[in-house]
Amino acid sequence: IYSILSTDEDVTALVDGRVFPELAAQDAATPYVTYHIRSVEPEDTKTGPSTLDVVTFEVYCIGPDYGSLMDVAEACRTAIDRQAGNFASTAIQSVRYIDEDCDFDQSTMDFITSQTFEVRHQRSGIITDMGNITIQ
Repeated sequence: IYSILSTDEDVTALVDGRVFPELAAQDAATPYVTYHIRSVEPEDTKTGPSTLDVVTFEVYCIGPDYGSLMDVAEACRTAIDRQAGNFASTAIQSVRYIDEDCDFDQSTMDFITSQTFEVRHQRSGIITDMGNITIQ
């Protein structure tokens, strides 16, 4: 997730490298992005451990106003949705956008979106040639 978001030109232009796992730095300026793994569901096999996991994760975009928040949220969705390939030594079969929710935090006066994605993570092997999988 970090690899995709931190190298996407549109995302980095908006958040200037402020992409954090779980929690943002306490003094992080807005806008910024955090992400969180919500669940990992293994695809069972008869003969051994799962070689494919379905991972649900959330991307939180935080912005000082609604307009900048929507710009960051759209850039994140575009960067992540339908990705496939190898990212930071992680083989990804596909990523699917599930839904999004928007909120306002009265304590910080920030706007927040929560985007949910589902990724098919190939635990063994590498992905080559537009999604064909070579198991090692």
